[in-house]
Amino acid sequence: MTKRLCAVLLVLSAPLTACSGSAEVSGISDGETKTATGVLLDVDAESIDQVEGFILKVGDETYDVLIADDVEYEFPLGHLQEHLQDALPVTVEMENREGVLYALSVDDA
Repeated sequence: MTKRLCAVLLVLSAPLTACSGSAEVSGISDGETKTATGVLLDVDAESIDQVEGFILKVGDETYDVLIADDVEYEFPLGHLQEHLQDALPVTVEMENREGVLYALSVDDA
């Protein structure tokens, strides 16, 4: 009976803790930006010109980064596929927006 009660309380409290306070993602607080250089582990794309996001590996850290609709990137996002295939590093400025990382800029490193 006690284990069941603990499980129910844990399930019920999870949504409350997820919504309270500022959302921190990989050491980046909500509203903060971080610039990091690393290699791509994956690129999420509908086509070569429609990149939706990518996974960036920086040392022991990985960042799931989305492409922001409100940013005009100077870097051709289709070029990320080449960086992925050849393990070429990129430098990414990213911003935590309510617990989700968005790329503000992407550059060759």
